[in-house]
Amino acid sequence: MITASIVLYHHSLTEVNDIINCVLKSSVSTLFIVDNSTNDVSRKWENVSDRIWYIHSVNLGYGAGHNIAIREAQEKGAVYHIVINPDVSFQNDTLNQLTEYMD
Repeated sequence: MITASIVLYHHSLTEVNDIINCVLKSSVSTLFIVDNSTNDVSRKWENVSDRIWYIHSVNLGYGAGHNIAIREAQEKGAVYHIVINPDVSFQNDTLNQLTEYMD
């Protein structure tokens, strides 16, 4: 099982939409969106797919946000967890290639 996390802080909705669509086309089973923003406008993403877990968090920083998701991923039994910046994208088979390499 591959999980992934994105930490947000008032990011552009277009940018977030692009990476979420990218992740949902991949083999990631659960995408944790940790929102460090002062509001929960990004909560709307949890309705896009049952593979998305939205977590609104007190802003403890980028790393602490990912640590929240990593703990959740461990509890779900993830074999691999990917930390993703909201401004990246990748091809559909990239994570499968990385998983094969890691295995």
